Amino acid sequence: MKAKSILAALLLLFVAASVAAWVVREFGGGPGARGASQRTTHPTSASSPAAEEASPEVSDKVVAYYFHGNQRCDTCTTMEAYAREAIESGFGEGLRNGRIQWRVVNYDEPEHKHFRQDFDLVAPSLVLAAIHEGKQGEWEDLPRIWELKDDKASFLKYVQGELGAFLEKP
Repeated sequence: MKAKSILAALLLLFVAASVAAWVVREFGGGPGARGASQRTTHPTSASSPAAEEASPEVSDKVVAYYFHGNQRCDTCTTMEAYAREAIESGFGEGLRNGRIQWRVVNYDEPEHKHFRQDFDLVAPSLVLAAIHEGKQGEWEDLPRIWELKDDKASFLKYVQGELGAFLEKP
C-alpha cells in the first residue's frame, strides 16, 4: 500500500512539473513569475532604442513601453489598449511635447530580444523607463496590470498614478 501511495505521489509530481514546463514554454512564465504584487525600480545604463512613434526629441523623457511576444491573446491586446488609453488620456500634453513617449515592442523579434534581459521580462509587460541625456536610467515594471486587466477604470487609474509618480522622480 505504501509503495502505491509513493508511486501515485511521484506520478502527480511528474504531471505537475510537465504542466509547469508547458506553461513556461508556451507563455514565457506568466505574470505570476514576476512578483505581481511588487513595485520595483531598477537603475540601468543601457542606451535608448529608437522611438516607435515620432515625437519631439528631448534629452530627458520617460518612455512607456508595452512589451509583447509573437503570440498575443485577447488579454494582452486589451492591456495594451488600456495602457495606451491611460497614457493618452492622462498625459496628452507630455506625449505632444516629447516628455513622454509610447512604444509597443515585440520582444520576440531578433532586434528586440535584449529587452527580455534589460527589463527582466517573462510575459507581456508595461515598463516605464527614464531617459536622461539620451541614456536610459532607472525603470519600473507595472505588474499590477495583470490583476487589474478585468477592471478598466482601476487599470487606467493605476497606470496614470504610477506614471505620474514616475515623472515626479528627480
